[in-house]
Amino acid sequence: MRIPLLAVLALVAIGLQSARAQEPTPQEVQSLLEFNLPAEADFVPGEVICKMLDNAVLTATQLQPYGLESTRRQLAGGEYVYRIPVGNMQGMAAEQVEDATLAAVEAMRGRPDVEWAQPNYILRIVDRVPNDARFDEQWHYFNADQAPGGIGLPTVWETNRGSRDVVVSVLDTGILPNHSDIQGSGNLVDGYDFISSPSTGNDGDGRDPDPTDPGDACPPQGDSWHGTHVAGTVGVGNTDNGAGVAGVNWEVSVQAARVLGRCGGSTSDIADAIRWAAGLSVSGVPDNPTPARVINMSLGGSGSCALSPSMQSAINAAHAAGTAVVVAAGNSASDAAGFTPASCDNVITVAASDYRGRLVNRYSNFGNTVEIMAPGGDVQQDFDGNGQVDGVLSMVNGGYAYYNGTSMATPHVAGVLALWLAEEPALTPDQLLVELETNATPRNTTECPRPCGAGLLNA
Repeated sequence: MRIPLLAVLALVAIGLQSARAQEPTPQEVQSLLEFNLPAEADFVPGEVICKMLDNAVLTATQLQPYGLESTRRQLAGGEYVYRIPVGNMQGMAAEQVEDATLAAVEAMRGRPDVEWAQPNYILRIVDRVPNDARFDEQWHYFNADQAPGGIGLPTVWETNRGSRDVVVSVLDTGILPNHSDIQGSGNLVDGYDFISSPSTGNDGDGRDPDPTDPGDACPPQGDSWHGTHVAGTVGVGNTDNGAGVAGVNWEVSVQAARVLGRCGGSTSDIADAIRWAAGLSVSGVPDNPTPARVINMSLGGSGSCALSPSMQSAINAAHAAGTAVVVAAGNSASDAAGFTPASCDNVITVAASDYRGRLVNRYSNFGNTVEIMAPGGDVQQDFDGNGQVDGVLSMVNGGYAYYNGTSMATPHVAGVLALWLAEEPALTPDQLLVELETNATPRNTTECPRPCGAGLLNA
């Protein structure tokens, strides 16, 4: 409970004459910080910055009604910093110190010879870190001073954690809606299953409104749960909930469009899903009630996009509708110009970087068709020496897993675009690309020995 202004001033004034007028000792300051200053305090307890109209200095008698001592320090602008005696504050609760400080500020503002008075506000490093149990393993989100290959999200999260007004459609293997880190998040919106072949779909039917991932095993490979891993990076789950992992966005609307099943997916299904995700009509499918501003396609196949006019046409239509299309460069350590949709026009093609912020030469595609590089990780390395592989950590069936690939890099970019759209919803796909390229962290020829676009993604 806040105590009355007069009571605060009276409490502070008691014993003022006996309080020492010199600067507090280091021990007194430490005692104050330990016992009276809450971690979230917005201003230095007991300090008032005051600017006088005539640059006068207030006497001890003039300051006594405000609970302030005459010892002061002058700032370069001519203002003075006055304070409540440290000895007085040590006998007060933290809330009382806050009240007394604000009361002194208000009272000083009432003097006719005071130009202005204010608390001595505390400013902090503008970082916000989620409390998810395994966030400390998600190096790919960190600021560069913590991990050289991180994309700087803690600084962004201080002021922007996303918006559910922004829809990101993930064209992939579908989603696991019952994952413990997805249930109740509110970040998953209705999607669609576009796989027309029952055998490929692995769910016994064709297209339907259920994009749940039943598994995509293609012997000898097992189920990947790839779509959930990708969506987890964008932010489909619960971030800052004390468990699991974080997403790039704490609030966003993630829409699963299932296009990959057993052993892959077809161009015809993917092209329809692109159009639907962008809010365009697709025969036999209900219109998308929540069109996407960003499409993520962590998928690809060999062959130039020139060989797939159907894919290019769908992408062009989505781009014209105002939807940014972000695609993986591919994992063949080859020129991305030989892969689709990586070589298509009107897409943002993403190469993969490692913990050091360098192109992963071992697998990542590269070339002039690449716009930017983002964390894809490397499960064969532990550059930070933390005992964990340097993959990208996200959700899979039954828990979490480290994956690596340009598939993992792509949702980092899609997620950052969603963050930017949360602040500036009018940005077009072309403007978003300019933002990505302008803000990218440049790479030298050691970090990118092959072309990797404008540099490393910087949120």
